[in-house]
Order: sequence, then structure tokens, then C-alpha cells
Amino acid sequence: MKVKTKQLLAFLMSLTLLVSGLTLPAGAADTKDESAKAVKKADVQSEKTVEKDEEALGAERKSDHVKNWNRIIDFAKEICFSETVDIEIKEDTKDADDEDKVWLKFKPLSDGTYTVLSSKTDGQSGDPYGYLYDEEGNLIKSDDDSAPSDNNCFLISSTLEAGKTYYIAASRFSTSEDASYSVKVFSELLDFSYERTINCEKGDSVTAAIEADNTAYSYQWQVEKLNGYNYDYEDIEGATTKQYQMDALVDTNLRCLVKNGSFTEVAYISVIVNVFDLQVSGEGRYEYGQTVELTASGTTSDSDTPVAIRWQKNGITISENT
Repeated sequence: MKVKTKQLLAFLMSLTLLVSGLTLPAGAADTKDESAKAVKKADVQSEKTVEKDEEALGAERKSDHVKNWNRIIDFAKEICFSETVDIEIKEDTKDADDEDKVWLKFKPLSDGTYTVLSSKTDGQSGDPYGYLYDEEGNLIKSDDDSAPSDNNCFLISSTLEAGKTYYIAASRFSTSEDASYSVKVFSELLDFSYERTINCEKGDSVTAAIEADNTAYSYQWQVEKLNGYNYDYEDIEGATTKQYQMDALVDTNLRCLVKNGSFTEVAYISVIVNVFDLQVSGEGRYEYGQTVELTASGTTSDSDTPVAIRWQKNGITISENT
């Protein structure tokens, strides 16, 4: 009986040792939890890396179109609504820093769909390419050949907000050739054209006109006047048709508010008077040794611009005053 008891004890001890050998070592559970956390952390870091890569890629794509955005904001030329601007880019113009692009900007007065259209007339050539950006430099749209009248011209249409500034980059498809064309901005609700600058002589009767086929448009002409320390535009009483006629005596800035329902855009027109009146007295033939008095005076169309008078004898300046 004792022998069997010893054998049984020996068997139980062996079984205990075997089970003990299968027991996980101290701290193994903690190590497993930490490994799981490390894998999860690695996955999160991987996702963040992907996000950063996408952001970097987006920034890189943006920089492909726009470099030195603050500089572009400063020198972009303002284009008036429905004004046609001529673009010329030479073959040897560098592509670096967007030097091969002509930058324009405009600010809609009303919410709506606007179209940026390029076109070519006689003597203009090349393959225009256009970009439209918001005021933060984000690309809205770009185009190459969508213009219906010429498959080598761009047409970009987009819904824009009133009061915000938008930028046009007028460029070319190929940097190996010259590009010359025209760009115009108009709306689906308003389409008109006009001559922005009128040159004339003093006293001429000139007519500023809006060219538009839509009979639903209404018009209000305004003239720029000094109001205190600032210049502002005032309505011209009775000037509510497509044309406004005036006698050109001095340089004058006009604008016309063109409306279609609640939608309004502005045409800016400058009347430049090419005037320089010079009065000289004392002209004639004189005997040798005779004292001669000559006087001269001049006026310009701009009363704020002085006339400089310079007297010369045998090509040498002897007197100068303003």
C-alpha cells in the first residue's frame, strides 16, 4: 500500500511539473498588450504619414501653377467686366516663377456664373492656356481648347461670389512658341462690350457707348468727382441709355452701371483730352542789337499739371521755369 502511495505521489508530482512548464512566464501578458499597442500606434503613424504625403502632394501640385502668390497679388492687372485685354507671351519667356503667365484679376459685383474666354483675331496666334484661381491661390479650373469659336482657345466657366477677388493666369500650352490672343470676362446674365479709352481733342463732342444686344438691360451713367478729399462717382441725371454724349473739355472718368434684373456690372471709360495750348508773344524779325521781349504761356487739359517752359538760344538752354 505504501509503495502504491509513493508511486501515486510521484505521478502527481510529475503531472504538476508538466503543468507548471506550460504556465506563461511572469509579465508575458503585459508584453502582449504592449505589442498590440505598438502595432496600433504604427498604424496611426502610417495613416498620418499618408495624410502628410497627400498634403505635400497637394501643395506641390499647387506650386506647379502658382509660385510667389503674394507677389502675384501685388502686380496682377485689374480687368474690368467685359473688357478685352490683349495678351502677348514670347517664346523665350522663362517658365520659372510663372513668368510665362500674364496675371489678371477681377471682382464680381453680383453672385453668378462667370466665363473667362480667350480669342484670336487677325495677327494673333499660338495656343492659349488659361487658369482661374480664388483669392487664396487655390486653382478653381484650367482649360486649353474648350472655346467653341476656336479649338485652340480656352473657356472657363464657374460660379463666383460677389465681393471676392479672382485671378486669371493667361498662359500658353507650349513654351516653344509665341502666344498672342485676347481675354474677356463676362457673365451668363450680362454680355456687352465697350471702348475703355477715348482719345480726343479739346472741345470735341465724344460718345461713350455700351454695345449690347439684350434689350432687357438698363443703364446708368456716372461721372467721377472730387467729394471732399476723395473721388467718387455720381449719377448723371438723365443718362440712362446705352450711349452718353459729352463735350470733352478736360480728362474725365466715366462709368456705366449695366443691370439685368438684380444683376449689375460696371463698365469704366476714360476720356483723355489731348490738349496743349501754347501762347507766345514777341515773335518777329528784329534788327541786330535791338532789345526783344518774348513771353510764353501754356495750359493743359489737367489743371493740376503745370506747364514747363524752356528757352533756348542756338540749341542751348538759357532759361527754364514752370
